[in-house]
This record gives sequence, structure tokens and C-alpha cells, in this order.
Amino acid sequence: MTIYSLSGLLTAITSGLMTALMLLIGKNKLHYLWAVFCFAVFLFGLGVYFVGGALTPEEASFSWKLAHVGAIMIPVLFLHFVYEFLGKKNVKLLTFFYIISGIFLVADFAGGLFIDNMRFVFNEFYFDSPPGLLYPFYTVMFFGLTAYSHFLLWRGYNETNDRLTKDRIKLFFFGMAVSFAGGGFNFFPVYGVDIYPFMNMTVLLYPLIISYAIIKHQLFDIKLILVELAVFLLNLFLFINIFTSHTKLDYVLNISVALSVVAFSFFLVRGIYGEIRDRERIEELAWERARANEKLRAMETQKTEFVSIASHQLRTPLTIIKGYASMVLEGTFGPINETARKAIEKLYESTVNVASLVEDLLTVSRIEQGRTTIDFRKVNFKLFIKEVLAELKKDADEAKIIMSFSPESTGEYFVMIDEYKLKQAVRQILDNAIRYSVGPGLVSVVIAYDQVTNRVRLSVSDTGPGMTKSQISHIFDTYNSKTAMIDDGTESTNSVSEKQERTHGFGLYIAQEIIEAQQGSIHIKSAGVGQGTTVIVELPPAPQGGVEISV
Repeated sequence: MTIYSLSGLLTAITSGLMTALMLLIGKNKLHYLWAVFCFAVFLFGLGVYFVGGALTPEEASFSWKLAHVGAIMIPVLFLHFVYEFLGKKNVKLLTFFYIISGIFLVADFAGGLFIDNMRFVFNEFYFDSPPGLLYPFYTVMFFGLTAYSHFLLWRGYNETNDRLTKDRIKLFFFGMAVSFAGGGFNFFPVYGVDIYPFMNMTVLLYPLIISYAIIKHQLFDIKLILVELAVFLLNLFLFINIFTSHTKLDYVLNISVALSVVAFSFFLVRGIYGEIRDRERIEELAWERARANEKLRAMETQKTEFVSIASHQLRTPLTIIKGYASMVLEGTFGPINETARKAIEKLYESTVNVASLVEDLLTVSRIEQGRTTIDFRKVNFKLFIKEVLAELKKDADEAKIIMSFSPESTGEYFVMIDEYKLKQAVRQILDNAIRYSVGPGLVSVVIAYDQVTNRVRLSVSDTGPGMTKSQISHIFDTYNSKTAMIDDGTESTNSVSEKQERTHGFGLYIAQEIIEAQQGSIHIKSAGVGQGTTVIVELPPAPQGGVEISV
């Protein structure tokens, strides 16, 4: 037996089994249409098997005619199945190609119109070469319908949003493409291109791939069909068994068992139907959720890019407004009255606040885009904190807040940090403590070395309104709507809460990202409303040696 003959035998066996399976358990048009298609492939494989064993040109000619009975019908049956599989219709097109296929079938057994000559090739068997008059038209139809059918599958894959349907189409497309590509090698020797059709072996892959699709992705709801078949056979056996009863007791027992099994079968099949519907719905919801998450990620990226661009565009006009307001206050353009001065001061303060927000927006944008870099240096943490406190002393005095600083030991505390970025985070923490404390109040800053965690700890405690557990759990969100407004400089009867609500809500998120990027951690404690708040920052100590930066 030649390799070519073996490929035909294996194709006939696998396609024959698929045909029998569909006829046995099929219950709708799609199943029976697939059975007819598989039977056409079965005839082609059977003919190829006989071709490989033919000893004379006459035997080979008959075997080729048998093979082409199936081969002629394969492309149009495949197109018909794809239309049915995708839920589409094109009656005129299918009718036209069925008529053309019928003409080719008649010509297949007519002398010289389809199969004309037999040529001994590869020192193994006779091939139908050169082709008859109508054979080139069949070749065009074969490859044209095959390509069009796969195009329909590809378009159906892109049109559907159901993941299960996509998986079914993908496997079906792949299995049939491989098989048709391999089967296409049979045309080369017909036209005198003597390439051994080894690839004909791939034709038998399509039943295997489709079988996998049936099992894995319920291509034909085959599991339900098998259960229904088993239930039917069981009930049929029990029904027949009633008539084999020899005594009245057997008769009663057999009827009772049969009725019980019928009732059980009804609930079993109904339960399986429900399970299949639930599973498909869950899979559909999971797919929709994945698509929604993908859209959300895209929108988040667009939002970050928009904020970055908008913030950059705002920088220049804010700098100009701030500069001119400062020059007016300094008297560069001449003296101004007290009313105008107060208005310009409010304008200047508001511009500073907005500029601070823009800077925070840019920082958030850089963090979310992963464009932040850390330049680690060995820094004296005690001197570092003293400098930040000195920078904020004016704000604290204006708010009537006393700031105390007390290291727990007289020794030095060295840490490896990015000094500029960490200063931004610490300033935000201290600024919040000053803003949220009711003057006269106290902000206590303590530095210590934690022997348990082996880390340098910074604690900032205030006498502000405190926080609930719910507030603490959301305090590090990127944007906190409760602290979203900008201080416009207006007076308020409820000054404390009003100022708190006017501060923008990016600071602690930025502080957390900066601190964690430097292998540190930040968390907040509060005994509750009216009990103040403590922010704790922990940083790894600097290793021995390295460059010491005294700030």
C-alpha cells in the first residue's frame, strides 16, 4: 500500500465515522448537512484508496471517477454548510453551484469531458492527467468556493461578540483550511506538475479537529445529543422489557421502573438544557466583562494622555497670570488702591493653587504612564525633615498651627531616597496636617528607628477632625471627590470644612506612589471623628558607606 493510498483509507475511515455519528444522533438541518459533506469526503477518500491499488489504467479511471463524485460535491456542500452554520442564506448562489456541480457529475462519467487520460506517476499509481475539457472549470470552482467559504467564516468571526461562537468558528476555520490546503495538492499532477501529494494526509485532520470542537466548544451541542440518545435507548429498552414480563408482579415492577425512569429522564434532560443555557450565558457575560475591561483600560489611557496634554497647555498661561499678578502687587506698574490689592492677592493665591493642581496632574500622569524615575542618594533624614518644616513654617504660622519636631534619639538617620521626589511627598503630608488642623492646633513630627521592621519611621500627627475607617480605606484613591475643589480665596462661615473640601485630592495618592517607588510604605491611623490623624511613613535605612548628602 502506497502512502497516497493510505491517506485515502484513513480519510475514508474518519469521514465515514463522522457521517455515521451525524446520522445517528443528528436532530436538525445542520447535523444532516454536515453528514452529507462528510459522506462526500468519504467517497473521495475511498476513491483515492482504490487509485493507489489499481493495476491497470481502466481500474484507475473508474476509481478516479468514484473519487470525483465526492470531490465535485465537496466545495458546494462546504459553502452550504457555512451559510447554515453562520445563519445566513443565499439560495440563488447555492442553486447555481449545485446545478454546475450536477453538470460536472454527469461529465465525470462521460467520455473525455472531465477525466480523459491516465498517466503513471511516481512509479506507484495512475493519475488523471492531463485533464478533460471541463476539469479546469471545476478547478476554478473548487478553489473559488473554498476561499469564499473561508472568507465568510472570517467575516462571521469578526462580526460576532460571543466568545463561544468565536472559538467555534476559529477551530472550524483552522480545521477546514488545513484540510483543503492539503487536498489541493492533488491538482498538481493533473496539470503535469509532479509533486507527490503527501499533503493529502492532512485531509483526515478535519474530522479530528471538528471532533475536538464538538467536545471542547459544543459545536453541535453534541453532549446534549448523546445524553438524549442514551436516555431514549434506556427508555426503549425498559418499554420493550415490559412485554417480556412472565408474571403479574414482573409486569407491575417493569411498568413502575419504566415510568420512574421516564420521569427521571424528563427532569434530567430539562436540567441539562438549563445547565447549557446557564453556562453559555456565564461565558457570554465573562466575555462581555473582558471586553468592557479592555475598553476601560483604553479609556483610562486616553484620560491620562488628555490630562497630560491639557496640563502642559495650562502651564504657560498660569505662569503668565502668576507673573503679572506678582508684578502688580510689587508695584511694577504703579501704585494700586487697597481694594484692587486685595483682589489681585486673591487672584495670585488662586493662580498658585491652580498651578499646584496642574503640577499634581502632571505627576499623576507620569506615574500612570510609568515615566517616573528614581535617583537614589544617601540623605541625612533628620536634616531633610528640618528643611521641609522650615519651608512650611510660614503656612503653619498663618494657620495658627504649632509644629513640633522631636527625633526619638540624638543619633543620625540616613536613608537612600530620591530627595526631590520624597520632599514632594512629605510636603503634601505636612501640608494636609496643617490644613486639616483647627487653629490654634498642633502638628507633631517624630522620627524613630523601628527595631522590628528595621526601618526609619516618620510620624506626622495633627489635631484635625480625624477620619472614619471608610474614609481611610479610600484616602489613597487617585481622585477623591470630597477633596476635589480648589480654594478660590472666598470667605466662608464654616471655614474649616470649607477649606478641607476645596483642597484637591491627588496629594496622598502621589505621596503613596512616590514613597512606594522608593521601597517605602505609608499608612494612616485615626481614633475616629474629632480624634486627629496620624500619617506613618517607613523607609529602609541607607546601607553603610555610599555618598552622604546633608541637606
